[in-house]
Amino acid sequence: MKQGEMRIMCSSGDDTIFWDPQDQKSIDNAKAKFDKYVKKGYKVFRLDEKDKKSGRALTEFPTFAAKLLFVPVFQGG
Repeated sequence: MKQGEMRIMCSSGDDTIFWDPQDQKSIDNAKAKFDKYVKKGYKVFRLDEKDKKSGRALTEFPTFAAKLLFVPVFQGG
């Protein structure tokens, strides 16, 4: 199994976090980041390897996901 990747869109561009599905320490770190950004209101999408245009919104950290995209919630004025 290859490593997982989180791409977090933010005001300074984007941040990338990787984790190894077979390394509990890296999973714990990634899950902590996942929970932090979900709590901040970010929407998280699991990207489908076959069709990167589609995604499913998530609320729980998927240990064996290949790629996650974090999008901040935009508020209009």
